[in-house]
Amino acid sequence: MFISTGTAALISVLLLTSSHYFNWRLALYGRELSRIESYIIGTLCLFLPAVLAVDETSAISITIVVGCGGLCVLAINFIDYFFDLRSRVREEKELREFHESENFKS
Repeated sequence: MFISTGTAALISVLLLTSSHYFNWRLALYGRELSRIESYIIGTLCLFLPAVLAVDETSAISITIVVGCGGLCVLAINFIDYFFDLRSRVREEKELREFHESENFKS
């Protein structure tokens, strides 16, 4: 254990606050953070101080749990992206068919 739990909590709060108000658009040359990038930064703000506050075995456990959670979030976002893309293709097809139909020409 490198730091106390209270110190880890304070570091986490400071990291989360500073990363929330940090000017990412300036740092990323006008680009906003994506949702995944925001999740990664927020998770690291929680994860890094927590790992410093526990022993080696607990740090490995925390790393595994956070890693699995991160993979789950990535998978969920990929699935959402796939369904959104599929819906857009379907809507475009329906709109094209509507415009080509006899009802629209009248």
